[in-house]
Amino acid sequence: MKQQGIILLTTVIFLSIIMLLVVAQAQLVALHTKALNYHTKRAYVLQSLEKLAYRLMSEQLTKQQTCCLAKELNPNEVINLLKKQQEGCFISDDKLTYIYLKEYLGQFNCLHSTVNGHIYSTKHWRLTIAALTSPHPFVLQLRFATLAPFSPEICKSTLMISPGILSWRYLT
Repeated sequence: MKQQGIILLTTVIFLSIIMLLVVAQAQLVALHTKALNYHTKRAYVLQSLEKLAYRLMSEQLTKQQTCCLAKELNPNEVINLLKKQQEGCFISDDKLTYIYLKEYLGQFNCLHSTVNGHIYSTKHWRLTIAALTSPHPFVLQLRFATLAPFSPEICKSTLMISPGILSWRYLT
């Protein structure tokens, strides 16, 4: 009788250990799935932000739009304004809503670009876009340069840059 009790107790303990291992693995699979879904969402939002940024930049280059144009602010201040939805313009696609703000940073006569053998000065812009996702928005901030008429100015040193995106940062 004692031997049957020991066998039963050993079997119950063994099955309990196996059940704990199965539950632990199920939790691990759930965590991996959650992490993969978050990573996929981040990648989708980043691609959407990039696509919208190129569209807004090309509109700025072709139409010289002044809507949603702000005075030069601190880059972090702009991000906070957009996150709080205090300033900016809204735009939506089929899945997400965005808020963006353009800033004219001025003409830089000592930063030149060469196109077809002609020298140009550059105008600099900052575009900040926030994808309004919950619980925290994703933010893409770009600084880009466009061509401007050459202005001869005495500079300590001139630099040649390519027009287009100069720098960017992506915040989650």
